[in-house]
Amino acid sequence: MDSGNQSFSAPEGAGRLSLLAAAETYLERSGVADGRNHAEWLLGHVLSVARAELYLRGDEPISDAAAAEFAALVMRRAAGEPTQYILGETEFYSLKFTCDRRALIPRPETELLVDRALALAKEAAGKPYSLLDLGTGSGCIAVSLAVHLPELQIVAGDLKDSAIELARINAKRHGVAERIEFRVSDLFSEIPESFDLIAANLPYVPSVDRSVLQREVRDWEPAWALFAGTDGLEFLEPAIRRAPDHIWPGGHLVLEIGAGQLSAVRGLMEATSRFTDIIHVTDYQGHPRVVVARRY
Repeated sequence: MDSGNQSFSAPEGAGRLSLLAAAETYLERSGVADGRNHAEWLLGHVLSVARAELYLRGDEPISDAAAAEFAALVMRRAAGEPTQYILGETEFYSLKFTCDRRALIPRPETELLVDRALALAKEAAGKPYSLLDLGTGSGCIAVSLAVHLPELQIVAGDLKDSAIELARINAKRHGVAERIEFRVSDLFSEIPESFDLIAANLPYVPSVDRSVLQREVRDWEPAWALFAGTDGLEFLEPAIRRAPDHIWPGGHLVLEIGAGQLSAVRGLMEATSRFTDIIHVTDYQGHPRVVVARRY
């Protein structure tokens, strides 16, 4: 049964647990997987409590105003709007990031890219180190690295002014805005200098995969930050080809890639004849997700 066109209202006098159960049923009938988790996030937001605290006084009824607010949020989620956009924030690398339709929702897989970039930067052992976050989006990569490496100066670029605005908000939120230089740039168009490391989470979803994406992704997240031509390499290919001119010898390129793209990406790196030590990192499902290469 699809409940998406039916309104949701909190049972009168319902306690927290019964309210969560009703919302879970409504969301899952509307096609939302893990309805309980989303209901917990939304109710915790309305009541300004941690999700675990919802169960401490499970029979305690909530106010009519809070119930109405919760019902409105549940209906937005049932209609397909991602919970992260509804709440206006999400967690990434143990930090809270402002999150809206100006950029993709930061995902756990991208934390693997941050892990690798962080490890490489730490290997510099106090030496001057420069880093570029190419395709910064929400700024989650640049900000996370700046928070964990206080001495690091970072350049972060994105094609969209709107994404840069959001990234600036997140940099200010975490007190690192003065250590990140943001530029509106079509790949390297406004970034002529070289770096010790380039980290890039560029669009890589093949346009032919649009129909199989979850509706939350397909209908709500910005298409320009998702799709990259019929093979998903529209941005990865020129970035890989041009990156050696912007990486110091011995520096690194760290890329996030999509499912089934490892062979093509490795081939592109090898074709430049300027990358070596090419390795990959698998994600939580065992798929190659991050590719690392050292520049000759």
